[in-house]
Amino acid sequence: MTEAIAELASAADAYFRDGLEGDEWSGHQPEFRRRALISAQRALAALLSAPELDLTRPELKHACFEQALHQLRHPPRPPEPQLISEEISGLGRRSWAELPVSAPPEIAPRAMQLLASVLNGCRRLNRG
Repeated sequence: MTEAIAELASAADAYFRDGLEGDEWSGHQPEFRRRALISAQRALAALLSAPELDLTRPELKHACFEQALHQLRHPPRPPEPQLISEEISGLGRRSWAELPVSAPPEIAPRAMQLLASVLNGCRRLNRG
């Protein structure tokens, strides 16, 4: 597993190297990039209802890279206390609780573009 992640990390480094996001990607610590790639794989696999991503497909691999960068830009936040009840009387009393977050992780817009052919069930054909 760690060999596969190391291979994926070097492929992600090559993917971002010549793009505008190259400095941003390489500016993060290698451990954070590795964790972001693992989280991105899990998020996209959940979106596709698959046990794991088939990273031999370029569109899935590139979507994983874009999702990892997106997650580095927007790290998950811990749940914030939410108001669950409020008493409207002379004293006024409020109850707060940390409710579990049930929303799925946000998917990067570029990752969604790359996944469009997979989600639609067909490959994109370029016609000219």
